[in-house]
Amino acid sequence: MPKIIILDELTANQIAAGEVVERPASVVKELVENSLDAGASAIEINIYEGGLKSITVIDNGSGMSEEDAVLAFYRHATSKLASAEDLTNINTMGFRGEALPSIASIARVELKTRAQDSVSGIRLEISGGKTLSVGSAGCPPGTSVTVSDLFYNTPARLKHMQTASAEAARINELVNRLAMAKPEVSFRLRHNGRNVFYAPGSGSLLDAVAAVYGIKIARELIPLEEENALLKIYGYTSRPSVNRGNRKQQTLFINHRLVKSSIILRAIEEAYRTILPPGRYPLTILALAINPGKVDVNVHPAKLEVRVEQENEIAELIKESIKRALQANSLIPELKITPAVKQKTLVGEPYQEKLNFTPDKIAEAKLRDNPTQENNSHYKRPVLEEKKLASEAKENLETGNRLVQVNNQTGRAESNNIRNPAAGQDQAQIIVRQNTTVSEKAPVNKKNSSFPSLWPLAQLMPTYILASADKGLFIIDQHAAHERILFEKYQKQFSEGQVVSQMLLIPITLELNFREEELIIKHIILLKEIGFIIEEFGKGTFLLRGVPGNVSPGQEKDLFFDILDFSEDSLTGREVLVQNMAAAMACKAAVKAGEKLTPSAMLALLEQLAETESPYTCPHGRPTLIHLSLEELAVKFKR
Repeated sequence: MPKIIILDELTANQIAAGEVVERPASVVKELVENSLDAGASAIEINIYEGGLKSITVIDNGSGMSEEDAVLAFYRHATSKLASAEDLTNINTMGFRGEALPSIASIARVELKTRAQDSVSGIRLEISGGKTLSVGSAGCPPGTSVTVSDLFYNTPARLKHMQTASAEAARINELVNRLAMAKPEVSFRLRHNGRNVFYAPGSGSLLDAVAAVYGIKIARELIPLEEENALLKIYGYTSRPSVNRGNRKQQTLFINHRLVKSSIILRAIEEAYRTILPPGRYPLTILALAINPGKVDVNVHPAKLEVRVEQENEIAELIKESIKRALQANSLIPELKITPAVKQKTLVGEPYQEKLNFTPDKIAEAKLRDNPTQENNSHYKRPVLEEKKLASEAKENLETGNRLVQVNNQTGRAESNNIRNPAAGQDQAQIIVRQNTTVSEKAPVNKKNSSFPSLWPLAQLMPTYILASADKGLFIIDQHAAHERILFEKYQKQFSEGQVVSQMLLIPITLELNFREEELIIKHIILLKEIGFIIEEFGKGTFLLRGVPGNVSPGQEKDLFFDILDFSEDSLTGREVLVQNMAAAMACKAAVKAGEKLTPSAMLALLEQLAETESPYTCPHGRPTLIHLSLEELAVKFKR
């Protein structure tokens, strides 16, 4: 008897399902693509318990006859291909004939369909790949497919599914993208009977984008439209003011098909390379119309990966197209003079964020601004004036053992004893020793005994601190070093529950999609523990009423969305989220490359870096300092 056998159809279908059906979102994708290929103009998706209990996709497409409905569940049965030559010119979403039999092999499926010219419909019931019943049924024209108890006969797959809310969020994200791929089709998604997404199907891509991201975001997008002999480029990309901390807001379609291409995504980022800071990514919806004969979609059963002829040339065209669109549009953010957004903190005093070293004469100048308004508790300075005061307040030198700080509420200068814990001051992020000059070599209390005792010599560019030590010359990246200092400080505060929540005078309105809404609900307690105070304000809308006290004005919304993205990317444990939160806040609050530091400030930064647990890298893994030894210097000077 031969050892090699031909597998039965059910086993073959279950193996195929491993590639086609990874999770509930895969089922939704395959069923919706079938609806689109059937010419549907309206598609409704109803899911329960994240699609693990049931998924129903209803369309008003062409429907099927009884014979076609039965054949549709046979493996490699399709109406979209007739021969191998057709694979070189695919214009439909599906073509492999694997989806329905694969789904039916690992779930219970009910299909109801009625052709447009028929007076009655057909109902099929299949469970675990076996047809249970076929008969007539009353139903409207189109097709309805209900998939229940997904993975009920493959428990190993089922136990690797995420929570219902996480699976529902994946489905919502998929439907969002499909709605943008086909803006002429109306989409409605319901989860546990609740409407979570609706796109009108007006035919306008911008309408579909507004349905996904909200009207405010849609107004900040720049249209892309360019055509040549090779392809047509259309879609939208964001102004630099709209950016996120990951690439999830970048969507690519080729011939209305949702696809992935690392080369094209790099081209998008390259177009923004000198516009956005590292680690920030634009929101881009990019659609390409290419001759189907130049696109190979038969790469993977999921049909997300494609091969495109002249992909590098296309990527270059996309980069240049985005650059031209950005240059042709004003990228100046709209100026809005609003009252100061922060009130006094709930606990303690506001944390001073950077190197706020200032002479007393600056403070005195601020007091002379308008003495008649000094005691008016309702008076708030405009945001622009506050930023000017804060900028001036960090320019120069700290005097003695007292630090002059401009209060964000009153615009008045206040002096705090930065070395006296009893005074309630954990204010200065970089502390300058009383009566210490850079020439003195005062002992440093180092947690890491291998870290050298550094003495600042000069500032280079000004981005790097040049410092001497017994072992030679050290070059310190001032931003990375300050990031490490602030990161460990914030992480300790979060871990020990010492977070200061700072209330916003004017709450920030957050328009959220279903995924973001579910993340807030899931992490609401943890978000509160790390300082975010959030209140529900109607369907899909929340109010951000309070933020961690260390957050600089104007950065509250961006930081909040970064934290939401972190909570989804990680395994969402408290420790990981706290680390990401501390790293994000430290990056925003640390001194930047190009900021001039006084000798005292440089010395203070080096002292505080020596006191950290891990002084050699920033929270993102970049080095904080490099070393040029005396031996290397001697070699270079040929001594």
